[in-house]
Amino acid sequence: MGDLPGLWIFEALRRGGADVPALQADVPEAVQEVLMSQEDAHPDRVNQVLTAAARTSGDANIGLRMKDLMTLEMLGTFGFVLLNAPTVGRLLHLTDRYYPVLYRGMEFDVVPVHGGVRVRYRSPLKQSFSPGHLDAWTMGFFVDRIRQVAGADWHPVRVALRSERPSRFDELHEILGPGLEFGASEAGQGSWFECQREVLDLAFEGSDHGVLDIVTGVAEKSLEEALSSVSFATRARVQLRDLLRTRQAGSSELARRMAVSLSTLKRRLAAERTNYRTLYDECLREYATELLLRTDLRVGRIAWELGYADASSFDHAFRRVFGVTPSEYRDGTMVATQGLAKPG
Repeated sequence: MGDLPGLWIFEALRRGGADVPALQADVPEAVQEVLMSQEDAHPDRVNQVLTAAARTSGDANIGLRMKDLMTLEMLGTFGFVLLNAPTVGRLLHLTDRYYPVLYRGMEFDVVPVHGGVRVRYRSPLKQSFSPGHLDAWTMGFFVDRIRQVAGADWHPVRVALRSERPSRFDELHEILGPGLEFGASEAGQGSWFECQREVLDLAFEGSDHGVLDIVTGVAEKSLEEALSSVSFATRARVQLRDLLRTRQAGSSELARRMAVSLSTLKRRLAAERTNYRTLYDECLREYATELLLRTDLRVGRIAWELGYADASSFDHAFRRVFGVTPSEYRDGTMVATQGLAKPG
């Protein structure tokens, strides 16, 4: 895509009947930002473009239609990673890891819930425009991709969109299923859908492990570049969050991920007035509280998800950070001196 990284978005919109010159006249600043720096564009700008495209095309569901107007190849390295994901579960986790390569204005993550996973899509930035088109595009894409192996009748268990209920949502309901909800308001949750555990092991045809190894290598370099503008500690925190989800959150593994020796890891974190234990506690707090408050998984299962041998080890580590046990925290019991409030 050369010097115009967002060109593929406008090509897809053109295919959908949008008048691209009219978009340029209607929302010139948004078009310029998305076209020239799509990976860094503010979500408001993307939604402005999609809203204007809905007007010029006469298609109120242009966001949802984007899943049919684009191809994975249009997404460059990120698209080829997804194209070669062997299973649904791997597709979701590869997206979780490499989403910043495509777009840093939104965050994507996968969280275990009872019977499956919750796939979340949210913005760390304050938004002024309705996220309806952008969320419908993202949710529709993943539902459509999963249907390729789960069958045309498959629907997520639940889908929650941040946008308010539109006057007509028949097509959204048809694609996203009867579990569709609007106005998702849980703090920090963004838009999300829940997928059954058994679906995660379904295999895609045509994925190539050799190609996947090559493109993930390229994606790793792109991810490093995407995060290069932030501090070493922030990049370490990103890696540590990912390692927690794979149950490999030790300092040695973090150093390997950061491509430095263990001593260099300690030195560079110390230079930014932090250390591995502090980062680990922050990530533990974030992920553990997510699992405790947003899922109904048993404490023993959460301990396993976090890499602990048993619930008592998790109990001890959690108490060290919070001053209370995981069960007490889930029940709303907090210690005031910790200065922590129960989220949401």
